[in-house]
Amino acid sequence: MADARTHSGFFERAVTIHRADCETLALKSDSSGFLAAAETPLPPDLEDAVAGYVLAARRAYDGMRRQIGHLAGLLILAEAGGREVLAVAALSDATEKWETIRDVLDTTKTPPRLEHHRDGLLLAHQAIGEALADFGRIGLPGKDSGPAISARLNRAYRILQGIAEPQAGMTMVDFSHACCSCGKHATGG
Repeated sequence: MADARTHSGFFERAVTIHRADCETLALKSDSSGFLAAAETPLPPDLEDAVAGYVLAARRAYDGMRRQIGHLAGLLILAEAGGREVLAVAALSDATEKWETIRDVLDTTKTPPRLEHHRDGLLLAHQAIGEALADFGRIGLPGKDSGPAISARLNRAYRILQGIAEPQAGMTMVDFSHACCSCGKHATGG
């Protein structure tokens, strides 16, 4: 078995402060780069259709939450340094992750009573896509796209915040990788 520290997703997990024995460092990323994180367990009496939706929706939610932060960081760099600061690879990666999330949303079977939640995910996804499209206009003469990108990312954030479901592991702030989590895991508490 390969050492978890050589796994390609190690850097992403290690950017926060963890103890050397923290089980978070041993987690694996799936093929799309999403962490197989210490997820909130689903209640045992949850209907299969709802459980299937929650697992897929949580993946999309987490991906969009991360994308908002990533794109906000790119926006800060672009606003500070102009168009040349934007790395094509960073935007390509963001677009690829956006498409992966779209695929998750497109293939998710949604129980009728959770349609409103899926609608919120789709609206947030759309706003992120519009922000991504606006990045192509940064630094062009007569195009001040920074405020439009910021507004779209803020809209996506507010939508995700509004449909957060802590019991399903969908929250805007994820403390499962925080240093205080290490103490909880290490002590068994």
